[in-house]
Amino acid sequence: MARWFGRAARSGSAPSPSSLGHRRPGTVALASPAGLSARPAAVRPRRWTGRVAARRRSRDTPGPSLFRRAAEILFAAVVLGLAAPLLAAAALAALADRSGPAIERVARIGRHGRPFTLYRLRVCAGAFGRLLRLCRIEDVLQLVNVLKGEMALVGPRPEAPGSAAEHARWIPCWRDREAVRPGVTGWAQVYLAVSPLERGGSLAGARRMLDYDLYYVQHQSLRFDLRILLATLRLVLVQARAG
Repeated sequence: MARWFGRAARSGSAPSPSSLGHRRPGTVALASPAGLSARPAAVRPRRWTGRVAARRRSRDTPGPSLFRRAAEILFAAVVLGLAAPLLAAAALAALADRSGPAIERVARIGRHGRPFTLYRLRVCAGAFGRLLRLCRIEDVLQLVNVLKGEMALVGPRPEAPGSAAEHARWIPCWRDREAVRPGVTGWAQVYLAVSPLERGGSLAGARRMLDYDLYYVQHQSLRFDLRILLATLRLVLVQARAG
């Protein structure tokens, strides 16, 4: 989903969640809430290691964890149900195109480094395909991964095994971002706006993304997640209007 947000800010530091939604999408530069650093990009990753490792070793508290999971399942089921007619039409159009399977299955790395298969709808070419891309219908199937518990609605971007191994080799604390499930959207995806192609050839871009991801891991909360989801919706609407 990072490719949605080519217009998002490329600021030198990762903003905090306190003022989410108070600025025009694409120019986000937010102030920090009391007690939270507004500049995780300026903090070397190793300073986060102890905090993230502690979260890794400890179990989530039962109440918030169960509530979050129930909310994810409900949201994913409702959206998939509402989108089912459009998904079926898109799948039939992709099959008629005869250039590949309707549903793409790609390998990704999940929580604690466990591999999983991410589902993505292949969108056909033409006017109908452009309409579907504006709706981001190809990414809706990731909600199947949410239902299976392999992904969350909000979290770090799921990485390909090769990219994850390469980044872990060269970037300290890269694996610490795997303390939580990867997300359909996330703090880095919305506010860093580094495309997969751009990050693919740039360790500097991956390091910067890691700072945002570790910031999210450290400050994860239901309120933070809701604000990221609202910001994602705003940016998708802006992208659709521009298209």
